[in-house]
This record gives sequence, C-alpha cells and structure tokens, in this order.
Amino acid sequence: DAVFSCTLSDASGVKQVTWQRVRNTEPVQTLATYSDLFKYHVDERYDGKVALIAA
Repeated sequence: DAVFSCTLSDASGVKQVTWQRVRNTEPVQTLATYSDLFKYHVDERYDGKVALIAA
C-alpha cells in the first residue's frame, strides 16, 4: 500500500497533479491524478492500494 502527497510552495496555476511509476525498461504507468475539476482518480490497477489525502 502507498500514500502519495504533493507539497508545493506556490501552487498558483497548477491545474493537475499526476503520480507516475517510472521504471527503466517498462512503459510509464500513471498511478493516480488529482485535479480541481475531476478531483481524485486512482488507476483501477491500484484501486484499494493507493490513498490520496488532502492536506
């Protein structure tokens, strides 16, 4: 299980945050995203394994 966070000193202009898994020989996988418009979204492969917590 994992908990992701994002801390910015100045978040003005930020519309979306995306957490991705990057490995040397594998395609980039999007694990989760957050946006003001769509709120939280966790990729179905990681549903129940990832928690996004607003600070």
